[in-house]
Amino acid sequence: MLHKFDRTSVSFDPSREAGASAESNDDQWLEVLRDGLTFDLLGLTPGPGVNAPEPRHSFGSSTVSDVNALEAIGFFPGPHLAEGVHTLPVVRTMLSLGAQFASALEGVRQIIWTPAGCVLQANLFERLVTGWLDGGAFPAPGLIGLELSDDNLLKTDGLAFFLQRELVLERQFSTDTVAASRLASRLIHELVGAAMPDLPEVIEVSAGPTVALVDDPEQGVIVARPA
Repeated sequence: MLHKFDRTSVSFDPSREAGASAESNDDQWLEVLRDGLTFDLLGLTPGPGVNAPEPRHSFGSSTVSDVNALEAIGFFPGPHLAEGVHTLPVVRTMLSLGAQFASALEGVRQIIWTPAGCVLQANLFERLVTGWLDGGAFPAPGLIGLELSDDNLLKTDGLAFFLQRELVLERQFSTDTVAASRLASRLIHELVGAAMPDLPEVIEVSAGPTVALVDDPEQGVIVARPA
């Protein structure tokens, strides 16, 4: 199947190495090459599936109970990408590969984005990722979770994977949860493309408020407040 994917090939198959055993689970994986970057594909048959982490956020009709009933395979950046795993070129390539698998592999029902503990229906994941890769908005609802803190401030869960910070909306923005979620998604779209420490001080949201951003490295957050 992989030979049908654009710019993708199997760069290493341990089952074809000398001495590989058909009964061994140690060789039930593949190294996949896409656009010059390698990713490990784990959980292939006849070996056991990958242990899927417990999701924290669900999108579409996905539920935690659905995930627990399924067997998982996993994509992970290869060892040589360890230092660049958070960079957009690696993330975009990995997500494009995942979206293509979601479309081409029969029986794929759900996708888990582990940095944010998000679970999505496979067709929703494919649509969101493809839209972003084609120049659309970053799929914040899908790759970034949102939750209310103990003091009722809206906070992201998973943005730190990209920026080493979570985003917190101050109370003036957090009163209306629906409006706050939309604002957070727009800010995330802008922030993911901004390399730290070049954090903009102000973001003017189209048809929305002007937002001041305050970096708080000690708390590991970026605070959004009215400008």
